Amino acid sequence: MELVILAGAIWDSCVVSEVERLEVASEDAAVEALAAFLEWLPRERALEVARAALTSEFPVLAGWASATDLVAEPPAAAEPYDRSRYGDPVYVVPGHTDPVYDDVPGLVYEPFYVSAYIERSAESEEGGK
Repeated sequence: MELVILAGAIWDSCVVSEVERLEVASEDAAVEALAAFLEWLPRERALEVARAALTSEFPVLAGWASATDLVAEPPAAAEPYDRSRYGDPVYVVPGHTDPVYDDVPGLVYEPFYVSAYIERSAESEEGGK
């Protein structure tokens, strides 16, 4: 079995795309591997997001991405700026320059989503019969 992880920050037009494939022995191992991938989240939250990402047909909010950082929550100094097309707010930390969004007055933290699925090979399907 292979765990396929898709992730990405979404504000304007970025999409969630495949970022990693990992061999796993079971669905429980897939949850653990995905939780390990979500290293910026506290352990219990990472497990919760991993389970949701493996069962939801839609990407799951897994944190906030800036051009330099990936965090569980936007920094305390961040202010709401806009909403992504998925409804989650985008935050800006005033007084900083964003290397990507130079037209925004501060460092942008945009929603970071994750999705995942288990791809079973034909061999593993036959072995289970």
